[in-house]
Amino acid sequence: MSWTSHVPHRRPSPVRRRKPDLMTSRHIPVLVLLAVAAAAWRTGAEEVPRRVATGVRSAAEQYGAALRAGDCAALGRHLMPEAYRRYQTLCEENRDYPQFLRDFYSGSTFRISDVRRDGDEIACTMHQQRPDGDAAQVTLRLRQDAGRKWRIAEIAH
Repeated sequence: MSWTSHVPHRRPSPVRRRKPDLMTSRHIPVLVLLAVAAAAWRTGAEEVPRRVATGVRSAAEQYGAALRAGDCAALGRHLMPEAYRRYQTLCEENRDYPQFLRDFYSGSTFRISDVRRDGDEIACTMHQQRPDGDAAQVTLRLRQDAGRKWRIAEIAH
């Protein structure tokens, strides 16, 4: 008995198995579908046309300017009527509210990001940076009014 006799001998299989080729033409549609799904999942929303995004950004920036100026009349113009009702008493009956807004938002800068379609509305994130270093952000949901002007329908904190 030789010293290698205790090691079992494996005979090669008569049928060689071929590794599957992942890049066959029948797999390409699946790969394309996966790439599109991954891109949609990454953005989380439908692409917004540049013209729409520009209008939404402009409306949100004007809203920020109205806050800094303490201009309650302008706030009313930038909010949809149902959104303005939340602030109507403050704006129309509290004489100190405009000064409060000017003091609170004085020196603040606003940046608009993440403009996206959210159902039948367009949503964006409004970032506020205060001079003292504090930062905040809100989600604005905007709709076009009857005159096709972008107005804020909801402010989600």
